[in-house]
Amino acid sequence: PMTAPQPLHRTLLLALTLTGFATTVSLFAQTSIPENTRAVELDPVEVLGQSILEELRVRPTADKVAHVSRAQIEALHATDLADALRTVPGLTISRFNPVGSFGGGDGGAIYIRGHGNGRPGGQISLMQDGVARFTAIWTHPLLDIMSVDNVHRAEVMKSPQPVLHGNMAFGAINLIAKSATGEGTVNRLKLGAGSWGSREAVFENNYGAGPLRSHFVASHRASDGHRPNSAGELNNLSYHLGYQLNDTWSLAAFVNATDSLAEDPQSRNSPPLPIVETYATESLFATLTLRHTDDSGEGYAKLYWDNGESLWYQWDGAPPPPIGAAFTNITDYQNYGLKWQETRHLADDWQVTGGYDLQVYGGETTDDYEGPLPDTTFAQQLIRQHSLYLLATRETESSESNWTLTPSAGLRYNWSDPFENQWGAQAGLVAQHGDTRLTAQYARAYNYGGVYSAVFNQNWGFFGLGPTDWHDIEAETLDHFEIGVQHRFTPWLLADLSLFHDRGRNALQFDPPPPPVSLARYDQFTTRGAELTLFLEPAEELRLFAGLTLTDASPADRPNAPGYTAIFGSHWQFAPGWRLHADVQFVDDQFSQSVRFTEPPEPIDNYAHANLKISRAYDFGATHGRIYLAVRNLFDESFTYQPGYPAPGINWMLGFDAKF
Repeated sequence: PMTAPQPLHRTLLLALTLTGFATTVSLFAQTSIPENTRAVELDPVEVLGQSILEELRVRPTADKVAHVSRAQIEALHATDLADALRTVPGLTISRFNPVGSFGGGDGGAIYIRGHGNGRPGGQISLMQDGVARFTAIWTHPLLDIMSVDNVHRAEVMKSPQPVLHGNMAFGAINLIAKSATGEGTVNRLKLGAGSWGSREAVFENNYGAGPLRSHFVASHRASDGHRPNSAGELNNLSYHLGYQLNDTWSLAAFVNATDSLAEDPQSRNSPPLPIVETYATESLFATLTLRHTDDSGEGYAKLYWDNGESLWYQWDGAPPPPIGAAFTNITDYQNYGLKWQETRHLADDWQVTGGYDLQVYGGETTDDYEGPLPDTTFAQQLIRQHSLYLLATRETESSESNWTLTPSAGLRYNWSDPFENQWGAQAGLVAQHGDTRLTAQYARAYNYGGVYSAVFNQNWGFFGLGPTDWHDIEAETLDHFEIGVQHRFTPWLLADLSLFHDRGRNALQFDPPPPPVSLARYDQFTTRGAELTLFLEPAEELRLFAGLTLTDASPADRPNAPGYTAIFGSHWQFAPGWRLHADVQFVDDQFSQSVRFTEPPEPIDNYAHANLKISRAYDFGATHGRIYLAVRNLFDESFTYQPGYPAPGINWMLGFDAKF
């Protein structure tokens, strides 16, 4: 069979540069810092944290942010972002392979309360330190360009974020990168191996001296896969450098390079292909942030640049004849801009946050056919957007009723070239009395079309015959309503309940066959539901968690909106040095739709998925850490994330995590 093209290797130079720099810093640290000042803060699992979520924080704007800390990521033994977030209530995932995401759709995706299934385009903003990262032509996130090994904390916002995050934020996930803590230097080495030739290797170097902090991460994950042609590989390098200029100002730079490859094992309901379809990505991402903090508030200015390439090697079996040809979709994209934000604490308990965002994104794409068949090329196209926003909150306390009320309101206006200008807005109220918080929120969010509109217009005339007809595409909009209550019943029991209702318009999706294939608008879709979250700490050595999300979607076949999802988790130190993490997830029947092709939504059955990880601490003088065994799909359940794609059966990984 034919072989897939390999990704470019421009990350090699960066790898050598970063590795050399990190080695130099480490050697400098070891020769300059006395042994008794060597840092030990890098260890993320020595403190018994919460199970599943670290906390569910109620913000003054009345929305709730689920925090997944490094401790939870390690306890879940997550290999990628879908793995790390699969247990957050209200989130579901899709994947083909144990390691690697095949594209940004059903082969590797995250959905929030039914949002995130729109393709082309996205709906969810997946951010690295506040910067949305996505393939800038097809306008949806690619999980493999953001390694879980770089993440210090993931902030999951299940309600829309139209003011602070703007476009494509019907839900948002912000990944906070690891940065150095403490004085001195410490290294980390993690090695593991398991089922189907799966292997993992992570190296970290953490260094601090005076105002300087640096953190380097290099990681490699790979697997031969649980089915023929289901291999995947993830390679990652990142470097964070921070410098405290004075008591008020600091400067930080972050650089991240990734390289990945995933195979498509194909649906077992489809005839075999003469090639192995693959999806390869490369990315190089960088930010430079100037930040200040004083008694009156805080703010930052951030420059960012994101450059990447995807190579989708696939088989074209579509008519007219001759049927059957291999080709590679080559997409080169870029995304760059500026983010400025300022928060001020004013008189009478007012807090005002304002900012300005400038973003330019787009790229070029080619269908490169083998043999004599002509290529299809789309020249570079860029979209430019800039926006202003303002968000105000005020905390007032009633001396008579002992209630604290915090109303909030915000507005963002977005100028777009070439699309129509849009606005986003939100308002909320938090009422607190003792250990009880009541919340109410409304948000109006928007989601623009992308450069893919121009590609489809040129190749298939989806939006008209004129070269600029795609400019007239209306943005998808969402009206969101949510009320909630959070109460701490005892020091060991915290409960949270939310009721939500989403009403969307102008959803752009493929119109299923019969031909001709086209894109269609859903004039209106709705999602409503309830979500219950429980944090339990019955003993110092035991943490329990439970979450339940109920969802009712219209149209009834709206993809990735199961009637219920339930998650139960525990984190238990059952003997000195021993830790056991266990979680089980139940997902109801749902519909699934391939976002790469035009089949109508198909039903998939409910499933249960149980996992555990057991670890034992060890200490050999200057080296200490944990030996671990992680087991996935503990009861070997047979289920699918996508029709015809069986999920991996029971599998394991054994390894050690050392700090020195």
